[in-house]
Amino acid sequence: MTNRLLKAVEGKDQHAALRATLEESRYELLVAACARASAEPGNLASLARIERQAGKTDQARDLYRRLLGKDPVSRERYSYARLLADEGSIRDARRELRDLLTYHPDHTAAQRLLTQLESGDQR
Repeated sequence: MTNRLLKAVEGKDQHAALRATLEESRYELLVAACARASAEPGNLASLARIERQAGKTDQARDLYRRLLGKDPVSRERYSYARLLADEGSIRDARRELRDLLTYHPDHTAAQRLLTQLESGDQR
């Protein structure tokens, strides 16, 4: 419900205060949901993205690891690899991308990033 409300007020400046309240509520709900051992992979991914955007890379990394432990074929492995590459863990990022491409050989963004990382281009 919170996500639907956020979508409805997205980009509307007159609802900035409401949007901030909804984002805070969504964050709190995700933190509570992810604190449980039975956390859903989708919730883990959502919270990892939020944490990464907030600059909390350690928390994001841990959430991605938990997510991949529950769903090893998840396309979110790309986001995890991207995080690793941005942190300078190129070898680990390449490993994650190769694993992702094993499950999803059609993942063009992963193919592109792997090619960049293997050529030494770390943009």
